[in-house]
Amino acid sequence: MMFQYASILGIATMGKFSNVVVENGERLKEIFSLSNTKVSFSASNMSSTSIGEKACYIFDKRIGTLNNSLSFRIDGYLVSWRYFEAIRDIVRKEFIFSTQISNKACFRLHDVLKTFNVPNATFVGVHIRRGDFTYDSLKKLGYLTAPREYIIKSMNIFSNLYANCTVFIICSDEIKWTKDALSNVTSIYNIYFMESNSAEVDMAILSKCNHTIITTGTFGWWAAWLAGGTTTVYKKPARENTFLSAQFNYTDYFYPCWLQID
Repeated sequence: MMFQYASILGIATMGKFSNVVVENGERLKEIFSLSNTKVSFSASNMSSTSIGEKACYIFDKRIGTLNNSLSFRIDGYLVSWRYFEAIRDIVRKEFIFSTQISNKACFRLHDVLKTFNVPNATFVGVHIRRGDFTYDSLKKLGYLTAPREYIIKSMNIFSNLYANCTVFIICSDEIKWTKDALSNVTSIYNIYFMESNSAEVDMAILSKCNHTIITTGTFGWWAAWLAGGTTTVYKKPARENTFLSAQFNYTDYFYPCWLQID
């Protein structure tokens, strides 16, 4: 939903549309302090021309250059940074977490600081996406999860950059697998496994880190984009020659400055 909101806002801005209706976006209002006055969330019943994206993870130029003399209904996931790059500062202001969520995230980060006696700590947020991506039905479509080797390779990169000041904050939808996968490096690195948080608090925590390691999926994508800093990303989000890989243009999906690693 974050991609849809940001992309629709970018499309509307580029096309100089005066109003935007985001259907089924009420959950975003609960999580973020959305403030853009041209956006409403009521179901759209206006007469409009429907247009669907060509694929999920590409920038569709037809959609990016719509004529504001007509009303359009855009159907799709709109998963590309190119739709909103021109208004990235506006998007960042929109995706400021609510005070309640932000305070919870700060409280958890304070716990991390108490756990490790590391002056001037550099927080590296790590998001490890597994969950339904490990289901046979999704694997057949081409969904992949990042291997343990990628995660450790990325941790080595940040450890070499920031040495003992680095604290890795791990968030995952499958924390047991993550603990097992990293069990032999917990004595080498400062690692804190985040548990018992809601998804939105996890994202807020990751967004407050200095740098980010992400695997696959759009949750990690947004956490890294909001955090800024240096990001490593697993370069194989889809198995080759599958339904999912056909949905991708990787240059439209990966943010340009991110380090793509396998």
